Amino acid sequence: MPQIQDGLRRLDVAPKAFKAKFESVDGRVCRAGNYLAIVEPLAAHAFAFAVSAGHDFIKPADIFFRTSRDGEERFNRLFSLFNIEEGRS
Repeated sequence: MPQIQDGLRRLDVAPKAFKAKFESVDGRVCRAGNYLAIVEPLAAHAFAFAVSAGHDFIKPADIFFRTSRDGEERFNRLFSLFNIEEGRS
């Protein structure tokens, strides 16, 4: 997902390192075959964000943004580890 990788690079976060930490925090390995199981719980919230941002479809960045605001401790730790916070660009 080039859009998310580019965003992470702009935040000085290595995409591979972020993916590895995500997998260790989430307990699931990200592979093409199981992205749906990982993303599906976030889809409704991501859709609401996508619509509010004027998007016609849910984009990977919408899901990523929603994950960062999910409020789950496991994701909070992950984003804190890489010093990613709302409003940082």
